[in-house]
Amino acid sequence: MPKLIKIWLFSALISFTAILMWKGIEWYYGRDIVEETPITISAEDLALSYESDLALSNNLYTGHTVILSGVVSNIGDAGAYYTVNLVGNIYYIDLSFFDSDEIAKLGDIDIGDTITIRGKVEGLNLIYVSITDCIIE
Repeated sequence: MPKLIKIWLFSALISFTAILMWKGIEWYYGRDIVEETPITISAEDLALSYESDLALSNNLYTGHTVILSGVVSNIGDAGAYYTVNLVGNIYYIDLSFFDSDEIAKLGDIDIGDTITIRGKVEGLNLIYVSITDCIIE
């Protein structure tokens, strides 16, 4: 067998092995990931829930994805990200936007507008419920 064919077969075998290893690792680390159905709730209801029963609200919402709608009370630049506050009751809802495409969408939003976002609840932080990784729906 010519030397060029041997080299080609060897490199094909190495490439095939690398692809199989990559796919195996991808499968191994992704096998336990279950797509979570987001919880749909209003900003006021989420704030009221945390005000009435912090422990129950932490169990129900913290670490979970929500689709949240509410009235904008403040928009601010926090340096590396933007924050939007939604009207709550005693607690307000603090949304954190890190993605530049989502931050660009904030230019069309004014105080008093109602928005709907998808994000991950981080829990209660002093006087606000923190939602991160927000995407405007």
